Amino acid sequence: MADGAEYTVEYQDENPEEAKWLSRPGKVKITYANGDTFEGTVNESRLKHGVGRYTWTERVDDEVKEIAWYKGDYVDGRKHGIGKMQFPNGDVYHGQWAKDTIDGQGTLIYKNGDIFSGTYVQGIKEGQGTYEYAADKSQLVGMWVQNSIVDGKWLFKDGGYYTGHFENAMPIGQGIMQLPNGLQQEGAYVKVDGVNAAGDSIQIHTWKGEAITKVF
Repeated sequence: MADGAEYTVEYQDENPEEAKWLSRPGKVKITYANGDTFEGTVNESRLKHGVGRYTWTERVDDEVKEIAWYKGDYVDGRKHGIGKMQFPNGDVYHGQWAKDTIDGQGTLIYKNGDIFSGTYVQGIKEGQGTYEYAADKSQLVGMWVQNSIVDGKWLFKDGGYYTGHFENAMPIGQGIMQLPNGLQQEGAYVKVDGVNAAGDSIQIHTWKGEAITKVF
């Protein structure tokens, strides 16, 4: 998925023409040798600049198929600003970019329906964010470091939630469990030895509750 070395250019501005190279700045449609296309504007340096759409393709049985696309801001040939991209695996991101990298505030909708909205630094989840699981509609809300939540809340569909620390997206250590009926329980998630369906030994995060109080 890279720009081809050879390409054709259609200028789509006030002076329409077809060429084998970028002869001047303007609004263009570029078709690369591998079938990829770019539609947008190029600047005096012949670099993508302004709003544009790049479409990545692959050839399957003599047919060119779209496999990914980006539509949004470019600065000096790089994705920079606000843009939306569908990746080859089906994930879709919409938000801020910096020098071809996801960076800033944005939302990533995974192919399986999971959604993350929050802050990215150089493509990594860093800072405040919310991850919603499509399977059960539960949400992880809080502070993220290196793609994993470390502190915050786990909100459940029934209205209950856990507040505390996390490790590898799982609750760990001291925390508070708020139950849907208004009861609140202090306790801790601890690791205990267990066995999975394949018979392998694993560690399971288990809630060890303490005193229960009524929240008014």
